Amino acid sequence: VPETTGKIEPYPGRPGWSQQTITAQIRPREDLNAVRINSTTLADSEKLYRTAASYSQTQIPQNLSNTFRLHLISISCQDYPKDGVFPPLTQAKADGDIVRDELIKHSGAHYAIGHILRLDDTNTKLNRSVIRNEVSRFSEKIGEVSPNDLVIVFLSGHGHVVQESYRYVPSSPVFKNDQQLMQDGVCISDFEPLFNIDCRRIFLVDTCRAGDISESVKRLFDEARTKSMLMFSATSQGQKAEESRDGKLSVFTSYLVDGLNGAADGYGELHKVSNTFSTSRSGEAGIRDRVIEFAELTKFIETKVPLYTGRRQKPCFFNRQQENLLRIKVCNVR
Repeated sequence: VPETTGKIEPYPGRPGWSQQTITAQIRPREDLNAVRINSTTLADSEKLYRTAASYSQTQIPQNLSNTFRLHLISISCQDYPKDGVFPPLTQAKADGDIVRDELIKHSGAHYAIGHILRLDDTNTKLNRSVIRNEVSRFSEKIGEVSPNDLVIVFLSGHGHVVQESYRYVPSSPVFKNDQQLMQDGVCISDFEPLFNIDCRRIFLVDTCRAGDISESVKRLFDEARTKSMLMFSATSQGQKAEESRDGKLSVFTSYLVDGLNGAADGYGELHKVSNTFSTSRSGEAGIRDRVIEFAELTKFIETKVPLYTGRRQKPCFFNRQQENLLRIKVCNVR
């Protein structure tokens, strides 16, 4: 309920646009970074607008004008039916939530938070159709982006391989066999609306068998090299993704969070001369400059996850040669 409602005035520099200031107190629940405004006029039916709580998504504040905008899709499924072949999970929702929350927490120094799409199966079962439709709507929302903007897609839940093709397993329908999963499982190509947007993209896939990406998807990523896109998977070919010993998060996400909070500083530096990714540190951190780049974050995770799991799980890259993505400054060490 608005406390104060200002006058409707012309919006500077936007002919035909108007602006109005509304002040209200809110108590965030699921979308911690967002305010939902339902607006109706005599001319149109109801429309749903999403705007960041601290500033408009269509205009970065002046003190953040040198940053890029980070958009996030975080999808997690854990409430799988007990009569299906994929058992319920305990930590997938927590993984999706904490990735969202950490990226919001670290915004400001190098990026501003843009649109966030958070999907989980807490209140409703997610299926392939719902996910595809939401991704399509999300892509339309961020259609006018800068090439320097970044879209991160994070997936947590079950993953499986059918006919040498990776599938992210939604919690609906009840999967009984591979043929059904081949038809109703989520493909990486279901995110194709994002591939046609002129910005940078990073996929973080925290599921079993995420390293078994099909040849067709490899070609999809190869063709998108000039479009700045890579995938960092929690597992290599044939591997399972493990939970941390306390069961609160997956091992992959746990080290992702640790890395963002300073532990990754100094890992995986890019050689200044050859511009190739360094794998020579063998887990030892190098120069710590209190700024964490994506290269440092991923190298930290690549080093720590195999040590924690007894080398049963080793994260892997697709399109690792995307130097412009590896050099993205993610956060400052606080």
